[in-house]
Amino acid sequence: SLIYYSRQGIQEDADHIIKLATVEGLTAHANSVRVRKGSD
Repeated sequence: SLIYYSRQGIQEDADHIIKLATVEGLTAHANSVRVRKGSD
């Protein structure tokens, strides 16, 4: 499935998404959000 996020939306939710993806072992998903967020 595909989820649309605005730039503002991803900035607001990125930390939560990264944490959930990491806990679930979905490191590629977490890294993808990090890239979109602009963090290291």
